[in-house]
Amino acid sequence: MQIIDKGYIYDARRTILNEKTATFPALTMLQNGHIFCTFRVGPQKNSPLDKIKLYKSSDNGATWHEIIKGFDIDFENIHGSGHNGAAGQIASNALMLTCTWVDRSDPSLPFVNPQTTGLLPTKLLISFSHDDGKTWTSFKQVDTAHHPAVAVTDKPQLLQDGTILLPYESWKQYEQIHGFHSSACLLSSDKGQNWSRPVIIAEDPFQRLYFYDNRLTVASDTGKIAGLLWTHDSAKGMDTPIHINYGSPDGLEWTYPRSTSIEGQIASPLALGNNRLLMTYVHRHDPPSLRMLLSNDFGKTWDTNNELEIYRCVSQQSGIGESRSESEYWDDMARWTFGHPCLVQLSENMVLAGFYAGDKQNLSIHWIRVRI
Repeated sequence: MQIIDKGYIYDARRTILNEKTATFPALTMLQNGHIFCTFRVGPQKNSPLDKIKLYKSSDNGATWHEIIKGFDIDFENIHGSGHNGAAGQIASNALMLTCTWVDRSDPSLPFVNPQTTGLLPTKLLISFSHDDGKTWTSFKQVDTAHHPAVAVTDKPQLLQDGTILLPYESWKQYEQIHGFHSSACLLSSDKGQNWSRPVIIAEDPFQRLYFYDNRLTVASDTGKIAGLLWTHDSAKGMDTPIHINYGSPDGLEWTYPRSTSIEGQIASPLALGNNRLLMTYVHRHDPPSLRMLLSNDFGKTWDTNNELEIYRCVSQQSGIGESRSESEYWDDMARWTFGHPCLVQLSENMVLAGFYAGDKQNLSIHWIRVRI
């Protein structure tokens, strides 16, 4: 693998103070060749002022321009912030954006309760566009049934039979001392008008292992789904290797996650065809970096001899290699200065990756083009 070119999707050094922190990018390649990037901006991580921006590229990621300066995410007359958002193509002329909405009616409250590590009230919202992202419908809430505290983890995925799969994860509510963490999804067979009950993608019935940030890819030739999971051992207070699992083409059946033996956190998969599976992931150990790996057997094994480093952080990252309480872990996440990689395929042997990186003053959204 070889880095061909790189640049900025969003350069936070050149923006206003309330938009100096850009995080949580998500990339989507449309059928017409346009690439969308959604991401969160605010004055700092997890701010009551956070909003979701939408940028577009029409030249394989070389240049980008802003389509939406910030979605209006006050909902049902309650002030909210956009924790993260991601857009996906659900038909030849239709896009769907999903957003984690956070209740910010009391801006003095932190996003995570430091005593319980529960989240402020959240909702899973969706919006639709039928004009290449220029305009969007008002947000509406998707019912996640018995999961009252939720966070979107990836863009909507279009399955082979036309079903839309919407991935998310469940968390504790703000005052809840004990909770049950799950990675899950909802399914829609009518273009997002109605949704199934939650389908569990990954959960440990004993709640020792937490399967965070389920990121998915659908193989265009077989319809098989592969997912990568940042996996945390709650008893040890430390991460374990990234795990992988597989979903049936209809999204209803999932294998139990197994270790990839790759030490890392958030990981994004991309099915390239012919059983090739690409992973870009956060290496939060020394040296702190972002890396890429290729598998030629759809994730059963990984070519670690040809791993590619696409970004290296020069500053020390909080909590690396240490046992951490849940509260300390959330504090670490608020301090990290790079992460959240994502991928789209440009051609048979060319991909585009996005991620956030920078320093305590400015976090920007970067792109990098890689030949596989």
